[in-house]
Amino acid sequence: MINKTREDYLRAIYHLAEEQHKSQVDSVDLCKYLNLSKPSVSEMLKKLKQSRLIEHASYKKIRLTKKGRQESI
Repeated sequence: MINKTREDYLRAIYHLAEEQHKSQVDSVDLCKYLNLSKPSVSEMLKKLKQSRLIEHASYKKIRLTKKGRQESI
């Protein structure tokens, strides 16, 4: 289940970035897109960051790393 969830997040980040024509996405947009609460999204973002799949700092936008981008496609 975790791998499926991780994949869903990575694809959502990728899709939002492409849709907005930007390299970074806002966590609020990600919450809306996935229809999840901010705490749930924040927790998963920490895990994705630890796995080096995204670059993200508190109150900053989210960017896929090269590894994250490869896994999202």
